[in-house]
Amino acid sequence: MDKKKPTISYSELSRRYGFDVSVISREWVAKGLPSEGTKEEIYRWIRTNILEPLRNTDKKDQIEQERLLKLSAEPQLAEIELQKELGHLVSTDYVEEILTAFLFQIKTSIRAVPTKVYLDLFAQSDAKDLRDLLQRELDSTLYDLGQMEFELPESIMEDEGGQQEHNQHYVALRIRGENFERILDSNLYLTLSSSERQYFYVRMGGDGIGLTNLFYYDAGNGGSSTTYILSGITVPAVGRGNWNYIYVMCTTDRRSSVSLQVPPQFQSFIYRSGDQPLYN
Repeated sequence: MDKKKPTISYSELSRRYGFDVSVISREWVAKGLPSEGTKEEIYRWIRTNILEPLRNTDKKDQIEQERLLKLSAEPQLAEIELQKELGHLVSTDYVEEILTAFLFQIKTSIRAVPTKVYLDLFAQSDAKDLRDLLQRELDSTLYDLGQMEFELPESIMEDEGGQQEHNQHYVALRIRGENFERILDSNLYLTLSSSERQYFYVRMGGDGIGLTNLFYYDAGNGGSSTTYILSGITVPAVGRGNWNYIYVMCTTDRRSSVSLQVPPQFQSFIYRSGDQPLYN
């Protein structure tokens, strides 16, 4: 009796499923491929006996790979935590915050050079002397910046227990009061930073007066950092013997940091007869 032709040729199955014709004609047939059955029977057999085992094998391999990755990651995470405890690692947010503040300090110091030496520059009659004077001042400023041991100050927004309260006004700067309105110009600045979304307010206040908004900053999703220069600020009259205050506040309980930065070449201009007017 002649052998019947397959319902679907092995060549067609090879093109459809990507297996070699010899594999289909020998291995699949040996496993029970119903080559003379209906198309539905053939497809069902291939799906059950060929494709599904391959999928399960892939899934097992994937699970095994993920398990191995987890096993290799666990000691690495433990090592990272240990290095953090030993103080050998710092977060990228901390590095970004400290570099932002330091670079801003560099910019502020360099921009202050003309103000410090403009009278000496004006007195020079020779271009070479003018150049040398300016070069010496720039070199001195850069040397001071290079010698500075810069560390990020403690956050203003913490109580004695190291806790931060949202909607709480924290004093960043105290200014001795006067009987008249004044303007504060300085190279002091605040750094405001959060690794999560946070809403910062910088406000002016004083004894016996209300609060005035000076600056608002939304750290955005994922958090960010910024700086606010304490310059060109109106200081209201509160009377001698009283105080003005520059406050900082955030509106959520997400961990945040605000620090007052005092450049090594501190400059401040605010009229006040008598004692030093600025205090932190």
